[in-house]
Amino acid sequence: MIKKKVLILGASGQIGKHLIRKLTKNNYKAICQTRNAHKSVFLKTSGQLGYIDILELNIFDSKKLEQAISSADICINLIGILFEKGNINTFRNIHTKLPEIISSICEKYKVQFIHFSALGVEKAKDSEYARSKINGENKILENNNEAVIIKPSIVFSVSDSFTTKFLSYLSYLPFFPLYYGLKTKFIKSKNSGVIEVAENYSIKIKILLSDYSNNKTQVNINLIGTSDNLDYYYDDFSNFNSLIKKSEDFSFYENGAEVKIKKNTFNNDTFLDIKYLRDTLFIVNPKVYAFKGIEISMPQKVQNSKQTYIANMDDRGNKIFAGRTKIKNNFKFKTNNLGKFYEDIDSIAPTIKQLNRKNKISFQIKDHETGVKKYDVFVNGKWHLFEYEPKRNEIFCSLNGLEIFEKEINIKVVVEDLVGNRKTLNKRLTL
Repeated sequence: MIKKKVLILGASGQIGKHLIRKLTKNNYKAICQTRNAHKSVFLKTSGQLGYIDILELNIFDSKKLEQAISSADICINLIGILFEKGNINTFRNIHTKLPEIISSICEKYKVQFIHFSALGVEKAKDSEYARSKINGENKILENNNEAVIIKPSIVFSVSDSFTTKFLSYLSYLPFFPLYYGLKTKFIKSKNSGVIEVAENYSIKIKILLSDYSNNKTQVNINLIGTSDNLDYYYDDFSNFNSLIKKSEDFSFYENGAEVKIKKNTFNNDTFLDIKYLRDTLFIVNPKVYAFKGIEISMPQKVQNSKQTYIANMDDRGNKIFAGRTKIKNNFKFKTNNLGKFYEDIDSIAPTIKQLNRKNKISFQIKDHETGVKKYDVFVNGKWHLFEYEPKRNEIFCSLNGLEIFEKEINIKVVVEDLVGNRKTLNKRLTL
């Protein structure tokens, strides 16, 4: 039985995706606002079937926004930006004016309003981002004194665009900036976070990073204390054919392959070795990292195959999925990775293995070539929500969550990889 309707503004973000799961699990109906319903169709699998509606809505369309809020019991605003873009997506519009409009509509229709702001913005008044957040909070309280304002600290998850991006930088950069008087910290520390090395002494620093699949990166840094100015060491890139200037856009075209690099993609002017040889595109410089997505277009050579994709191999021989979107017989995709790009075929379906877990039904799902795109689980013919644990490649559901009182059930698991290969497992389980 549905308790109440909850309108989630900005539902496709990190908090929204997790919030949908919690709400629907507790019998709330989630109305998920998004700018593009087609790109947000994945939200349909974030909770129980029948408890999720996708609402394509331009938040600056005041009439449609009022109509959406007036039909809900609770309105949760998760919309926020880290960077301004154009004349519309500004800090003032998103963080100040929009919350003011939403809170006014909620007060008009007596809809409970919950707004997500940010922790510590009061202490960062030199930031336009922080000022817009504070002003937004004040406007909300002026319009609606019963509104709830939640102020979380840094929020991170597997695929967020903030914390995990900083961690990826650490694997490339020999240093990391500390802001606000060296008081910025991402970890607990008894010290200030500043490493001091006395003159003529040296220390060794080892940084170990690992992902959910236990792939590890190690960075070794030797620090030598000196009072002299630093001399920067530059490798010899005389054999590299392309100079990428930080302040200019760059484009490369050869035999149907195209590379577009926007300005400020790299920290400094950078040399790259770019060439297209025998259906393979090379974008090489193992010493740099792209901070923006590089646009790549490559002609499709393997015809009449739905299982082709572009693979990316780095200088250490690691291969990952890069893209498979095809437009007029060309692969088009964006990537932050450098290395070798080539067309490959994935004809192997994912694997599904039942696991023995106490008080829950679990399956291990894997795809060793391109990776798992989506999965669906049906219990006695009806779709059911199974949670995903990426570290163990495991999907699971507690027996209590099934709300089924039969001794035996029919379960069907369907897993699809990034090129469309499917694997189906049908099981009859005794509970």
